[in-house]
Amino acid sequence: MIPFPDDLDQANLYNTGYGILTAFSRPALAHGGTDAIAANTLKPEALKSPLRSCGYRPNLLRNDFEFGDDQTIPLIGFAQFPTDTRSACVAVLSETPEPRKAVEACRPIGAPLVFVCFPDSLQWPF
Repeated sequence: MIPFPDDLDQANLYNTGYGILTAFSRPALAHGGTDAIAANTLKPEALKSPLRSCGYRPNLLRNDFEFGDDQTIPLIGFAQFPTDTRSACVAVLSETPEPRKAVEACRPIGAPLVFVCFPDSLQWPF
């Protein structure tokens, strides 16, 4: 079991990413299990439940988080309060034609793990 984000270290960050990716690739999901997410609905909001199962508390998962100069992250998970660069753990972005630029634009928030949602896949870039 992955610990609550307050206890995350570098190895557990990897495990969180691995847990999210395997949540979308388990055979039960692939065969239309009750937790299955249709390929055309893979959006940041769809990762809320897998993040919760990795230990992120609901009050530390934020939708449409604004930062910087009019930048918004569709879904972001924090380890603790205050919810800022000191506690950002994972960011989830919507589909974009230039994922590398979108991920780089997230650097000011400080999340070490960034996912990019595409209709048929989830990328864990760079």
